[in-house]
Amino acid sequence: MAEHIQELEQVAAIATVIAQALRAGNSVSTSIALALADAKGPLAQSLRYRLARIELGESLSKALEPNRDDPPSLGELLEKLRLTGRLGTAVAEQIDESVSTWRARSDSLLAQMAIKAESRMLVPLVFLILPVTVIFALYPSLQLLNLEGI
Repeated sequence: MAEHIQELEQVAAIATVIAQALRAGNSVSTSIALALADAKGPLAQSLRYRLARIELGESLSKALEPNRDDPPSLGELLEKLRLTGRLGTAVAEQIDESVSTWRARSDSLLAQMAIKAESRMLVPLVFLILPVTVIFALYPSLQLLNLEGI
């Protein structure tokens, strides 16, 4: 689950830079190159490979075809970029909407992980700390009762 969150955040960060570069009037391939300047990880490597294919003369539509191995968020970004190249439409707003969706999904997954972690933290509390606290609270009273002979 943590890998999925990291993947969503990485695609969202790359997509944000691509959208800003597209708004500034750059081409799709230039926008991808700008977004990948500091990006690291397997998703960035996948996009670098596609960018190299574009630079070697492959069509934008063919180079940006999503693979079965690509995560759904990257596939969605690639489809939007393909439509931009094919139709010549402004896709920055659509990418921004996708980014907000990916970030909301990431936040939801983080909340789910936090809830699970909170439940796991209750186990030592209930089975270890609470019984020891009760023993410490009751032991002096039991000692006092034993000394009085009751």
